[in-house]
Amino acid sequence: MPELDNLIKTKIKHTGVFDFKETYRILWEWLLDQGYDPNEKSYKENIGAGGARELEIEWIAVRKVSDYFRYQLIVKWHIVGMTSVEVEIDDQKQKMNKGQFEMEVKSILIKDYEDRWANRPFFKFL
Repeated sequence: MPELDNLIKTKIKHTGVFDFKETYRILWEWLLDQGYDPNEKSYKENIGAGGARELEIEWIAVRKVSDYFRYQLIVKWHIVGMTSVEVEIDDQKQKMNKGQFEMEVKSILIKDYEDRWANRPFFKFL
């Protein structure tokens, strides 16, 4: 059975204006550039009163380090009260989003993920 070591767990919070589509795209591409294989486990969207949206997204990204180690990132997004706004940047109007944005990132080190070493006590000892 694989052993799991929790490495880091952190949260990022922002309230205000942000570009949801661009943030989503940049983070997904960053995971790909770092050698991760990202998978969107869930995407839930609720539209509340006044058109404000609530999003809950969960990604699981895996990267093989060696035949024994593998990294896993769990990224959970929670966005509340997201609405579209128009912002002026460098004398140009751009569509962006406004709301409360929270992202939780958890990093896990998985040992013996293929369960090759557990059956051999000598190798496990090494």
